Amino acid sequence: MARIICTGLGPGDPELMAVRADRLIRAASQIAYFRKAGRAGQARQIVEGMLAATVVEHAMEYPVTTELPFDSPDYNVALAGFYDAWAARLVALLDHIPGKTVLLWLGDHAPLPAGGRVNLHADPLLIDAEMIATVRAHASDYLEVLISPAARAHGLAGMAFAPLEQPAALEVPGPTVHAEVAARLAVVLRRLI
Repeated sequence: MARIICTGLGPGDPELMAVRADRLIRAASQIAYFRKAGRAGQARQIVEGMLAATVVEHAMEYPVTTELPFDSPDYNVALAGFYDAWAARLVALLDHIPGKTVLLWLGDHAPLPAGGRVNLHADPLLIDAEMIATVRAHASDYLEVLISPAARAHGLAGMAFAPLEQPAALEVPGPTVHAEVAARLAVVLRRLI
């Protein structure tokens, strides 16, 4: 069964990366990471020497970073090709997964409307409703889970991490959020099986 796992890389030094993240990255058959076009990217530099020789890399080359204000029309124009290309790549990846697939949206909000791509305070950051619709057409099912205030309030309860990992832990959904996702996903999976 194919799985997509997102992991943090710690504060930027491979020696300070979580043991689980290290293990997952070394075992990955495919990895995706953001980088500015033409650059190696911080995430890729951190994992240098850790990847299997056969790993397939998906460098998500962001066309602009600080050259244009994020609220300018030119910024949106520059990003349009990025979004279209990544929607096409995700569709191609989905089309090559044998069996049934579920596209999962997990966030604090519903996907932003098309054209609402630039919101540096929204999470997930680089995905909008147009991308979801494009990719969704190639999945067997779609599940949108908005994190409930109650689950968000539980925060780090039940999580184990080193003191240096607390800043990263504060940014990820905690166990209560995962339980909500699992309960909702179970319903979808029963329907597909």
